[in-house]
Amino acid sequence: MAKGKKCLIVESFTCETGFLKEQLQIPLKLAERFFGKGMKSLDIRVRLFKDATKKIPTVIKDISISKEYKNGTRRINGLPEINEMSNSFIFIEQTDEDGVYDMWYQEDMTIIAAFYNNWIQAKNSQYGRGRFATIIDSQVSRDIRTFRIK
Repeated sequence: MAKGKKCLIVESFTCETGFLKEQLQIPLKLAERFFGKGMKSLDIRVRLFKDATKKIPTVIKDISISKEYKNGTRRINGLPEINEMSNSFIFIEQTDEDGVYDMWYQEDMTIIAAFYNNWIQAKNSQYGRGRFATIIDSQVSRDIRTFRIK
């Protein structure tokens, strides 16, 4: 059983890396806090909800979280569906099953950025500014229509 659900939120760009743009870079500080130390890769299962309001996942897939990269990131590998997502925030939430995560994305980036706190920004690269990411220490709503800025 997972110890208290947490949710990692990572900004995704249309210029993700990998052969099929199937990678998502996660700032190392948050990747370690969410997945543990990254001396070797970690196999996980994701239940991807292309429509975040649905209860049944669109795709269930075994993927990996890379070991630590020299640029201070870890990466999700083997999820070509990331290529289908436009600029958005990707949510990766713990479930009651060890090694299984629910994943969805929200394109209304302004609402997500305003609603959550404690964002960190990864290092800038040759492609532009570093992505934003945060960890929420509880389960989060998938339905953006329920969000109300305080």
